[in-house]
Amino acid sequence: MKKHYGEIVTKKQKNFVNKSPICFLIVALSVMATSQLFLQSYHSPIGQAQDIHDVAVTFVLVSQDSAVKGETVSINVTVENQGDFTETFDVTVYADSLLVDLPQTVSDMPPSSSLVLLFTWNTSTVSEGIYTIKATASAVPFEIDHSDNTYTNGKIAVKITAVIGTSEFHQSTNLPFQQKTFHAQGWHWVFYSDYRNMVYVTSEDGRTWSTPIVVREAMYGYLFSIWFDETYVHYAFRDHTRGILYRRGLLDTNGTIAWETEHLVVEGVLWAPTICVDSNGHPWISYRTNYVGIPTDTKPYVIKATTTSGSSWDTPKQLSALDKLWWTTVVPLTNGKAYVLYSYPEGPIYGNLWNGASWLATEEIATLAGSATQSYGVFSSVAYVDDVYLVFLQNFTRNIVCLNRTYGVGWGGEVILATFEPDEIIYPEPPGPRPTISIDSVRGHVCVRWIYDKLYQIRYDAVFEAWEAVETPFGTTFSSPNPCSLSSYYQEWDSKIGSVWIESNFAPHEVTYAFEDF
Repeated sequence: MKKHYGEIVTKKQKNFVNKSPICFLIVALSVMATSQLFLQSYHSPIGQAQDIHDVAVTFVLVSQDSAVKGETVSINVTVENQGDFTETFDVTVYADSLLVDLPQTVSDMPPSSSLVLLFTWNTSTVSEGIYTIKATASAVPFEIDHSDNTYTNGKIAVKITAVIGTSEFHQSTNLPFQQKTFHAQGWHWVFYSDYRNMVYVTSEDGRTWSTPIVVREAMYGYLFSIWFDETYVHYAFRDHTRGILYRRGLLDTNGTIAWETEHLVVEGVLWAPTICVDSNGHPWISYRTNYVGIPTDTKPYVIKATTTSGSSWDTPKQLSALDKLWWTTVVPLTNGKAYVLYSYPEGPIYGNLWNGASWLATEEIATLAGSATQSYGVFSSVAYVDDVYLVFLQNFTRNIVCLNRTYGVGWGGEVILATFEPDEIIYPEPPGPRPTISIDSVRGHVCVRWIYDKLYQIRYDAVFEAWEAVETPFGTTFSSPNPCSLSSYYQEWDSKIGSVWIESNFAPHEVTYAFEDF
């Protein structure tokens, strides 16, 4: 049998029709009536309402205007049956030409009704970029008006980075030699200043972050430095009335910290502390004495705790007799040894080795360009076993340069990682890109990152003894990144190296984070 305008006509009926004129007349009249009913929607007499077939997408609502790659985006699509017949049709959503989700079938939708459909877009396999979202309803039989079958609404930026917080001041994550981030206990941890307090946020996946948790008052990022030693997180903080303060806390698997008592390390008007913990568990802090008005009594110092809890400290060691705007950092070596580096704007970089028992002679770290650094002492350093790696932006050449010190041998030659023309350094705050350096102790790799128009990366492969450029590990959808604000992991943690920086030139400034998973 076959279907004919909703009537079932059997072979027996067809034979009967052929044999009976009366039945032929009845069937003919029936077919004519059915055809007239079908054609009525297109050929209604003048002055009568037309019956039509018409479905439409009337609205598309995207849950957000940006997403970190791997995040799921919700898209609501409103469809209507604007015709006079019950309809069945498919709805498909696209991001540019990419299929967002499987098409959904709307079945037996009554006339003059509407329905909201939920689509989900998993962005884990999507390339970074800005996508236009649109939804399309398939045409139904005998539909004439297709102009409203597609609805386009809005754009969404898929980024490899995550905005983890905001700050009213752009110096919230400075300085490159003061660590602000690490990975531990299955969590990403980032510390920054919100222009009132030192806060930290945590995330299990690097995309969805906790609300900021206040640690203490801290108006600027450069007032404190963070160190993680696989058990405790430590901070050194410059209090403008008391001096340098130290505190440690025990990380919990729920993403919180149980803090111990804060201790006074050294009194005075001091500046820009940097902290590390040596292989024996003793904290070290380097800093400079501050000045008001003119640079007097502005000298670099380093101090070591006599206890692992930081409850008592040794006598500070003065590193230079010169009154300069010193910036300092100290890195741990093996067997309780440490190496401290210090420099001032447009001056040389110096270093001193603590061999576990005494300080050795001061080393001036020479380069082909005369070892000058850019303004604000732009450098960062790490240690791999007992070898020290240093990266900085030179003052006059605008080269980003890396050097390493081999234990028992001394400093080697420079490697130029990048070069900027003088007119390329256009960011209003000195000094331009501030590079960071991280160590992948598992593979013996060194990772250097800096920000200009985006975040750049170059890695040293210890196996092949060669540098490998990875120019855009975190994409290009940056919003006015601050090249002075970059802070990176000191070392690889759980096969990850992360970085945090500030985006946008106007408040509120976005605190942005990204990580590379090896």
